[in-house]
Amino acid sequence: MKQLNLLFINVFFVLLRGCATLLDRRATLLDRRAIFLISCATLLIGCAGLSPIERDSEVKFSLRAKLGIRTENEGFSANIRWVQYQNRYEITLWGPLGQGRTEIVGLDGQIRISDAKGHLIEGGNAEEMMKDRLGWSMPLDVLQFWVQGRPAADHPTDASVHDDQGRLIRLSQLNWNIKFDWRDGIFTPNFPHKLVAERETSKITLIIKESQRISS
Repeated sequence: MKQLNLLFINVFFVLLRGCATLLDRRATLLDRRAIFLISCATLLIGCAGLSPIERDSEVKFSLRAKLGIRTENEGFSANIRWVQYQNRYEITLWGPLGQGRTEIVGLDGQIRISDAKGHLIEGGNAEEMMKDRLGWSMPLDVLQFWVQGRPAADHPTDASVHDDQGRLIRLSQLNWNIKFDWRDGIFTPNFPHKLVAERETSKITLIIKESQRISS
């Protein structure tokens, strides 16, 4: 009887070790699956943050930046995404966590401004409309050139200074004084890292986080 009990105990421990091994294998398999799924999710999230733009022959550039506006009486900051086409631009502004989204679309001298509440206005003077609707404005027609580190093509340049690589670092145009800070980065090739434009009591600061140039 004692030998039978010992045999039963031995068999019990053998089965227990077998179950433990099987559970370990299943746990390892689940861990591997979990690691694979987490890796895939991380990759997708990373790719989503790159904000690629379509390869449209009319697209000139796209950029994502931090925008700061300061006037005599107030200041404003937001994230900005700008897609510039041959004859139009599409600008999206938003605050933290996507709050307060505003879209600005310009085409052939006309501009349309819409906000997150569904309010929409249209007209022909971009700076006046922005000031009336948003409380501040930007010279969008020339800013599209400045963000690329070049003077606006259709306006005279009062003064300009270049660095030893031929890049524009100071510019005076349309009574605006613009400073450019160039930093080489994989996400902002051939674009200035920072632009500061000042005129009287107005100051515009753009820190470019990501940019793509499709055509010149």
